[in-house]
Amino acid sequence: RGRELAERSSAVKCPTLAYHLAGTKKVQQELARPGTVERFLGRVASSSGQQGSEESEGSISNEGSASSEGVRRRQYHGAALWQLVGASEFSAPGASPEADALKAAQELRACFAGLWPAVTADDASDPDAFAARADALLNPGKYVLKPQREGGGNNFYGAELKRKLLESGGAELAELVLMERIQPPLQPAVLVTRGQVRAGPTLSELGVFGTFLAVDDQRTGGPLNSSGKEGATTTTTVLVNEYAGHILRTKLEGVDEGGVATGYAVLSSPILVDGDDKTGGE
Repeated sequence: RGRELAERSSAVKCPTLAYHLAGTKKVQQELARPGTVERFLGRVASSSGQQGSEESEGSISNEGSASSEGVRRRQYHGAALWQLVGASEFSAPGASPEADALKAAQELRACFAGLWPAVTADDASDPDAFAARADALLNPGKYVLKPQREGGGNNFYGAELKRKLLESGGAELAELVLMERIQPPLQPAVLVTRGQVRAGPTLSELGVFGTFLAVDDQRTGGPLNSSGKEGATTTTTVLVNEYAGHILRTKLEGVDEGGVATGYAVLSSPILVDGDDKTGGE
């Protein structure tokens, strides 16, 4: 109830419930589905069938329909995502907004690793997830099974991943995400953790911080109706959406987990090198 009270208030939320959920693995899994990024960019659907459904929800009536809140939030996140990728970078002279959005979506998807819901052997309702499960059982080293937890030490790899997929029921697997493992290039480094020095080939993970501030409760045309739905068109204004720093975590090759607090990795610093220089590292 406390979170609900905060969300309904006029206070600045850091983060809002929507942005809090956006950082969860299950939402990231949904963003990886074909057509989802395109839908949030608000410019193009991935197929004619999806386009038809989008067009039916593409505006908010003054009568406060049941889909108004969902459409408003889609516009809110679409505006944020569109500004984040830098719409001008994808705009070509004479190109339509749909073509620009499709190009932006393709650029974003080039950075995605594969993400699927974990499913049982008798659940073929999601063909992509079913195929990923089959491949993970044959090649467990290519995947990681993740729960909705942070901090390291909670994921399943290798033989443990395979056992989890084979022995767990649908309810337990529904809480997990099957992810394609990222294989970054290795760099030689010396790591100091808890007073101990370790050296060898390492791999790193770069995280990027951002500052985002938006106003999404500006309404025109009328107040909320009696049922709490919006009775008017809602506009969203993105005030700030900027880069705010980075964090680089480095660990030795062969270490599955990556948490700094748990001692699996260390904080490091990137070194910018020329594109032809293959000797750069942390």
